[in-house]
Amino acid sequence: MTVSDDGQYLFMSTPNGVRMLNLNASGSGGTHTVNVSEGQAVTGINFGNKQVTPETATISGIKWNDTDSDGVRDVGEAGLSGWTIYLDQNQNGKLDTDEKSTTTDGNGNYSFTGLVPGSYTIAEVQKTGWQQTFPGTGTGVQSVLIPIKDRRDLVFDPTRNLLYITTSDGDVERYNVATQALLTPYDVGNSLNGGDITPDGSTLYVAEGQRGATQGFIRKVNLGTGSVTNITYNLDSGEGGAWDINIASNGKGFLSTKFEGSGWTPFRELNLSNDTLSIRQDAGGSGFGGEVRQNTSIFRGSDRNLFFMTESNISSGPIFTYNALTNTFPKKAETDTFLGSVLAAINRDSSLIATEVGTGISIMDANFTAIENLTDVDGGMAFDPLQDVLYAANTKSDQIIAFDTNTWKELYRFNIGEDIGNNWFRLIVKCRWRQMALTISN
Repeated sequence: MTVSDDGQYLFMSTPNGVRMLNLNASGSGGTHTVNVSEGQAVTGINFGNKQVTPETATISGIKWNDTDSDGVRDVGEAGLSGWTIYLDQNQNGKLDTDEKSTTTDGNGNYSFTGLVPGSYTIAEVQKTGWQQTFPGTGTGVQSVLIPIKDRRDLVFDPTRNLLYITTSDGDVERYNVATQALLTPYDVGNSLNGGDITPDGSTLYVAEGQRGATQGFIRKVNLGTGSVTNITYNLDSGEGGAWDINIASNGKGFLSTKFEGSGWTPFRELNLSNDTLSIRQDAGGSGFGGEVRQNTSIFRGSDRNLFFMTESNISSGPIFTYNALTNTFPKKAETDTFLGSVLAAINRDSSLIATEVGTGISIMDANFTAIENLTDVDGGMAFDPLQDVLYAANTKSDQIIAFDTNTWKELYRFNIGEDIGNNWFRLIVKCRWRQMALTISN
């Protein structure tokens, strides 16, 4: 799961491909599209407006006690007084100081008058001991399916407003968030796995899952031209192709690889200044001399300062971190569980780490001190890069639930738009267009 850099879109894998959820849809005026060449002066690109005084509008309704929980007001179900109803202007699920609100009267009635024409989100302030039965949750979120079923990883490009989807057939699919259209994919390799974009948005590095006879590969993609350069490394005994890669804030990247069977592989550092790879002998993995278990997953936060690694296919469940500010591996521990393809996420200032545990999520700080356990969220998670919010998927209700990372209280929830089942997901929240993406099982 990932969120665009301004928190407008969330992207998530689902059984049918990748789903884009618009967290804050809004309209805008008309635009000009102008192409210019060197030395050319283009004039007449004008805008015309007229001042209007629209008639005001009124919104009203009733808050009632739904005693049979059917979402329909039946005869005998009384109105509820003293409830706060508000206009959720920024659609963040809570009443802010600059938003209009009112209180229901003795019969449960409320109204907003003097409103200018437009679209409004009407919400209520929840009360302890009550559960909302109508309207249903998630009605205000637009969900769009991106039909890419062979996806492996999701990488958001805030510079171009594109979502890159690495695939098992070697293509990097490109999705234009603004126009909601798939562009011509980049033919990058053979069987792609994890990927990451550089902080300046110029380059995409992708782990190539298919190995050669003696070498493995990273595919370096120039995002301006689509050209691909191969970065090679010599294979260790039994080592397979590349598995995951992430780029830090200090000009370094880290690469994990697969193993032909079950074993340990080198944890390699990528020097972005010259695209050379070297084994980090001091890596905090469970092996010797900088080795980690096969298919080690690498996670980072939006500030790129903290990396969190989970080692797979071993009962001790090793985890460790990398600090880009000090260029060290400060923490390591064992979870005493098979981590497999467990998902994790790091918040915007690298102070919190979230990991899947059974059908819930365990929250800890960067020193692995336990903070909170969230239940019934088993479909992936992602932190918002601009707000203190964690998004987590519930596969039973097929919803995304937003949690306040200061109180760990639920803020709101919304529907994903399909039955996501109890499968593997990856969510990215990269906050530029306030969108979320999620991947789904097949």
